[in-house]
Amino acid sequence: MNAYSIQIDPVLAREAQTVLQGLGTDIPAAVNMFLRQTVLNRAIPFQAQDPTLFTEAELMAKHQRGIEAIEAGRGICVTMEQLEAMANDKRTGGAFP
Repeated sequence: MNAYSIQIDPVLAREAQTVLQGLGTDIPAAVNMFLRQTVLNRAIPFQAQDPTLFTEAELMAKHQRGIEAIEAGRGICVTMEQLEAMANDKRTGGAFP
């Protein structure tokens, strides 16, 4: 087996190691799984996209929930700066209440 040296963000590596240990595996095995799936599918085995982007269906659903909330008297009033901060909040992945 070939050995490779890669650089991984230390925080990401610790978090991944914790998750993978819970799944009964480790980082080298996960990398091998990733590479096997890449070869089998001839593609990256997951959709690589900007997590701040939404599909049209997701945007329409969010829009509809907003309309329903306003009609039910549950609307909120925020500034554009507050809205941008919510959209960029890494803890929620940009999800709005």
